[in-house]
Amino acid sequence: MSRLKEVKDIYDYTLKEIMKDEQAWKDFLVFHAKVYKHSFNNAVLIYAQRPEATLVADMEIWNRKVGRWINKGAKSIAVFDDQNPSLKLKYLFDISDTNGQPHTIPTVWTFNEALKAQFLESVGVTSLNEWINQKVHENIFSYEKDIRLSLEKALENSKLKGLPLEGVTKQFAQMVTDSASYMAQIRSGIKSPI
Repeated sequence: MSRLKEVKDIYDYTLKEIMKDEQAWKDFLVFHAKVYKHSFNNAVLIYAQRPEATLVADMEIWNRKVGRWINKGAKSIAVFDDQNPSLKLKYLFDISDTNGQPHTIPTVWTFNEALKAQFLESVGVTSLNEWINQKVHENIFSYEKDIRLSLEKALENSKLKGLPLEGVTKQFAQMVTDSASYMAQIRSGIKSPI
């Protein structure tokens, strides 16, 4: 079996597992909030292979941009190469797979109270949760046509074929909105992981 086929199988299996119930989905969203810079598909693969990962990058980024080195014998995390038009893999490593000087350990941003107050004042709202929900809703709404077209295509060969497209689109958009808001709230410290 080729490595690409193996990774696709891992992806398919993990996708089913994280969608099996609400708690599994929330657990994944908490994880994805930590690796938010990676696409949904790659977050699924990282979660499947290294659920304890926190900071993940390829060898070039660790070596050249961060100044850390991959530990000998470290096991890579195979993900899809989003930059390549054909389906290929690239390999990532968690910070726990690296070594280097203490000053090369990246700091993860946090929203402390002073920064939060300054930010809220600059955007003219009183609640970070309110601002997150507003921005997520605006972004999802701006992609409504793309979502509708993608869903229409996906529904053609699914168990949901024949259901009113308007209703399915609304439900899907609401699920995406709720999920994105939840991730942003986790990442910004509004909600604590359950």
